[in-house]
Amino acid sequence: MRIRHGAALLALTLMAAACGNDVPPPDKLGEFAWMDTLTLGPAQPVASPIETGLVEEPAVEEPEPDPAPRATPVRRTSTASRTAANYPAPAPAPVRTEKVTHAKRDAAIGAAGGAVLGAVVAGRGDRVKGAIIGGAAGAVIGAVVGSTIDTEERVVRH
Repeated sequence: MRIRHGAALLALTLMAAACGNDVPPPDKLGEFAWMDTLTLGPAQPVASPIETGLVEEPAVEEPEPDPAPRATPVRRTSTASRTAANYPAPAPAPVRTEKVTHAKRDAAIGAAGGAVLGAVVAGRGDRVKGAIIGGAAGAVIGAVVGSTIDTEERVVRH
């Protein structure tokens, strides 16, 4: 009990010291005093020299048009018979998905974590009782999380 009272008293003392008003107010310029040392160069032009007319625009040569198209027709031949029937491809096999949950794994993780936390939080004489209660609560919470949140869908192919 003495340790807990001492720790609480120490925490309150530190909080009271941190909330004190003995800190002097910062300068009006403070962190931004370095901005006075900056020098700005000449303003950058908004338009390019070509747009303002200071430089002539380079001449662009237009490409020559293509020669006249051929007058001879292009012959296309096919090896397939023109009388062959057009059959659709077979339908793909149905894809089945199954829902996989990790309830057992997460329940075990929750039970272990809850047991450790319950033993630490419980007092000196009640560590076993705290571990049992914490383990049970952690297992239930872990199972709920594993069955609702930690799920995946896997594709099952035949």
